[in-house]
Amino acid sequence: MNNNEVVEFANIKIVDSMKLGKNDYCYIDSFKTEKSIRKLIIKDHLSDALSNRKLKLVYQPQLDVKSNDVFGVETLLRWTHPTLGKIKPSEFIYIAHELRLMYDLFKYTFKQMCEDISKLRKSLIGIQNFSVNISVEQLMEESLIATIDYITQKYNINPSSITFELTEDIEIVNLSKIIVILNSLKDRGYKIAMDDFGNGYFSFSNLIDLPINYVKLDKSFADRVHNKRDINFVKDIINIVKKLGCKIIIEGVETLYQYEQWSRLNCDYIQGYITSRPISKEKLEEVVIVINEKFGDDKPLFITNSDYIVNHGDGSNDSV
Repeated sequence: MNNNEVVEFANIKIVDSMKLGKNDYCYIDSFKTEKSIRKLIIKDHLSDALSNRKLKLVYQPQLDVKSNDVFGVETLLRWTHPTLGKIKPSEFIYIAHELRLMYDLFKYTFKQMCEDISKLRKSLIGIQNFSVNISVEQLMEESLIATIDYITQKYNINPSSITFELTEDIEIVNLSKIIVILNSLKDRGYKIAMDDFGNGYFSFSNLIDLPINYVKLDKSFADRVHNKRDINFVKDIINIVKKLGCKIIIEGVETLYQYEQWSRLNCDYIQGYITSRPISKEKLEEVVIVINEKFGDDKPLFITNSDYIVNHGDGSNDSV
């Protein structure tokens, strides 16, 4: 904790004390203190992490249910801090929002993803799609389209190989402007996915209004395939999405039973630990080969992100 962080933390405690009134004081809660210090450190180091490429990209395969081949990968961001260790994306993304670094975070992720694609294109011919998250806040940046065009042209990336996953935990206020921007991206050849559908502010109305190609059902749906009532509900959602001309991706699939049920439900793509944990670009080629060669066996594969050990069975994995 540097001098600036000490001063900022002291100021926080002064404000807390003033809220109690004059001639008063407040105790320092050790748990709250630890959380506050952690937040200050992340705030202080996030900009430097972006500038010096200390945040790393990992990729999680998405399996085509019909062909049992890897169709695409979702691009995810990870940060291992020298003193704090692994920092959850939800934690540093929240702070990036506070620091007005969300657009910088998107540019960083998108540029590095395109750079990786350019390096991997010869060895990963079978992967048709690289998806990357984009929030409504990032989508509303005036220079977004120009930035995307510049980066894809720099690395000679075909727009049809990129999907923007629209993810949001706030209500879309300016829907008409969002539609214009998404249509502009689609006109260039990019694809649009609605992320985490069923767990947030996205509604069936958004399904109709937004120009999307894929609907990603939230991972909370993955296990809703054990009784007739849940299965019928999932069927109805899939039927509605299909009638709108969109394809379905289910996230969070971990067990053989879930995989089999979603295959029967006419889901298009499956993502989750049933195939692989998120992995680095250095390991991606080898893992994709393993999945494509052996996923057609009697039981799906579980691939660790450390040594590619293939374990048959239907046990679940810890969260990444």
